[in-house]
Amino acid sequence: MTEVRDVAVAIHLEKIAEDDLQGLAPLLLATAREGDEVARDLVSRLADEIVTMAGTLIRRLGLTGHAVPVVLGGGVLTARDPQLIGWITERLAAQAPGAEVSVVQVPPIAGAAMLGLDHAGASPAAERRLRAAYPPPP
Repeated sequence: MTEVRDVAVAIHLEKIAEDDLQGLAPLLLATAREGDEVARDLVSRLADEIVTMAGTLIRRLGLTGHAVPVVLGGGVLTARDPQLIGWITERLAAQAPGAEVSVVQVPPIAGAAMLGLDHAGASPAAERRLRAAYPPPP
């Protein structure tokens, strides 16, 4: 499609599959890193939204100025795009100097599986096997 309007309508009418939309994120991030102004603006706005959410929570919890972990998760953030993560870290530091930004190390399913093991009363060995199945990324 050559027009943004056509893409927006196709998304609304569910003519574009969600898998196809998710596949656009890596392309957008790469295009932003290459300097495309529109892509950089979109990624910058995403960073601003994330910083707004995290900064608001930190302020409401009264943790401004304290060392507080901010763990980023989700498909786009776990891609660990250096530009996006850098902008988030830099902008969040301006609002919450003690914030320590990191990216989640395992997929969300691992947490659900851990809860399931707890609920089932599984042995510590089962937990170790599950943890071994999800080694941290390099």
